[in-house]
Amino acid sequence: MHTPQRQRGIALLIFVLGMLAGASFLLVRAISAGADRKADVAQTYRSLNEAKQALLGYAATRLDDVGHLPCPDTAYGVPTVGFDPIGSSNTPCGPLGAPSLGLFPFNSVESNDIRDASGASLWYAVSGNHKINPATVPLNSDTAATLSVDGASDIAAVIIAPGPALPGQVRGVDLRC
Repeated sequence: MHTPQRQRGIALLIFVLGMLAGASFLLVRAISAGADRKADVAQTYRSLNEAKQALLGYAATRLDDVGHLPCPDTAYGVPTVGFDPIGSSNTPCGPLGAPSLGLFPFNSVESNDIRDASGASLWYAVSGNHKINPATVPLNSDTAATLSVDGASDIAAVIIAPGPALPGQVRGVDLRC
């Protein structure tokens, strides 16, 4: 007669070790992804701040139009005959008083091609009363800005970091690469 041997639990031990290894892998991956996201956010903030400082420097140093901001690059990086070089503001950029939207005019503000952490070109919107246009009027403390963001109004310009394309999102080709 054969007597059953006492089980030692080796299968259960292997299963628990496998689960522990899998959980450890997922935890390390999540921590690493969180650190990468924080680094990307910090890089994007630095890029936005660099663009802001370039715009402020531009507005402060224009002797003929002090305080006015450049028009955006509305050629969207397409160097076509009749357009300024890539990253240059395209003037005129719509009627006086109407806001304008396009790519950040890094060439016009004499900065580098500033991009967000994903490598995407920055976007830029400027209030219609603060942009340089042939019919520009002098600025003073009573000049109202025409942009609003999240309920805040009287904004002269907005710099936008679009981030990476979302799954299924198709963006136009960025020819600045």
